Amino acid sequence: LEAFVVTRGSRYGAVSTALKTADSGYLTRRLVDVAQDVFTVSDEGAAEDPGFTIYRDETDITMISFADRLKGRYAAEDVRGYVSKGDLITLDIAEAIEADDLINDVKIMSVLSTPELNGIPCKSYGLDMSTGFLVSEAEPIGVIAAQSVGEPGTQLTLDTKHEGGVGGSNISTGLSRVEELLEARSPKGEACMAKVDLTVQSVKETEDSYIVNVMPDQIKLKDPETGEETVVEFGVADITTIPHPSASENRVKPVVTRREDGSFDITWRSDQYQLDVEAGDHVDKGDNLTAGSKHLGDLVDCKGVAETERYIIDDVLRIYAAQGSDISAKHLEVIVRQMFSRVRVDESGDSSYIAGDIVSKAAVVDENNQLIAEGKEPAEFTQLLLGISKVSVNSDSFLSGASFQDTTRVLINAATSGRIDHLKGLKENVIIGRKIPVGTGVMREEDFADEQYDDVA
Repeated sequence: LEAFVVTRGSRYGAVSTALKTADSGYLTRRLVDVAQDVFTVSDEGAAEDPGFTIYRDETDITMISFADRLKGRYAAEDVRGYVSKGDLITLDIAEAIEADDLINDVKIMSVLSTPELNGIPCKSYGLDMSTGFLVSEAEPIGVIAAQSVGEPGTQLTLDTKHEGGVGGSNISTGLSRVEELLEARSPKGEACMAKVDLTVQSVKETEDSYIVNVMPDQIKLKDPETGEETVVEFGVADITTIPHPSASENRVKPVVTRREDGSFDITWRSDQYQLDVEAGDHVDKGDNLTAGSKHLGDLVDCKGVAETERYIIDDVLRIYAAQGSDISAKHLEVIVRQMFSRVRVDESGDSSYIAGDIVSKAAVVDENNQLIAEGKEPAEFTQLLLGISKVSVNSDSFLSGASFQDTTRVLINAATSGRIDHLKGLKENVIIGRKIPVGTGVMREEDFADEQYDDVA
């Protein structure tokens, strides 16, 4: 009997290993594709980095110590008694900060917070993990990040975890959850989030459902002309996010009804949702009302870009740490920065773009600066959150985009709109056989004129 039982486990292990290797390899390929054009640039002349906050209590989520998150990074603000703004946080300093219970957060220079759009300033990246010194200029940190995140993927499981006692809510873990986050898909076992700050007044449990009564916090808006303040009235759709349809799930949406006193009753099926709140709890906008994973699009709407970036990084670090792979957060920062690197043009102004174009923020900002200098109308755009595959296809380089997916469509779009490839990344230079723009031999732009270097059109 024991031999019969163990056979099934052995077979599952062998199949899972084969599948994981292929899935992890494909994830690495997509990551390299999205980050291959991210290099370091000189700190001189780069815009000042306002910093990204690392909180002490994130250790509970990521299972990575406060000191480990700080060491090898540069401080964006003074930490009194320990380190000055712009200085390196060494391991000794990081451990001393961790030992001081009065310090709950530290602002570090980060890939996510730097306003520089043409590359990552060296101090925002921190120490090169292969040398222990400050990273050098023109280092291909995008490819390093992609390999650092993708390679340990072979050690991750492919399972989905069943929430205890809740048959309907499978929650992804392991490699499938990492892909879910990095591709910005609707998650399995998606949670309902509060769309406004609210207080849970009561929780009533029936045979097959939970009925939760919530009262939104009172928000007043000031009329700019009269100066009068009016209380904002909330509708049924303003209270909670509705889980997005997922191919693997068929869940009943929560029912929200309004009472005369201004409070709302939310009804969830108890076999499909598990409550994450109790009577008397105060829930902030963007926090979970039910157990599960947050939808990244809804999280951006509720809490903004910075909090969404933090959520992705903390969740992925947690998954890797649970499997015994401690990857540095700086690699994830590079990938997450790329997920937020594209914008949609709303109003083209006098730019070369058409309304609806999805392009890199760096390209639009560069063109807008040129238009403003000439006294012309700049383009207006909206920040997007895209999964890594979509970012790659919407690359500034049509050669790079066409070599990844949708080759015909990318090339036809490039041809019909007369696009120019400025050959800034690695892939496009490899494709046409030029030297790649990284490494110790990289020439600065002012040197190009001296060399009479003929660009390949």
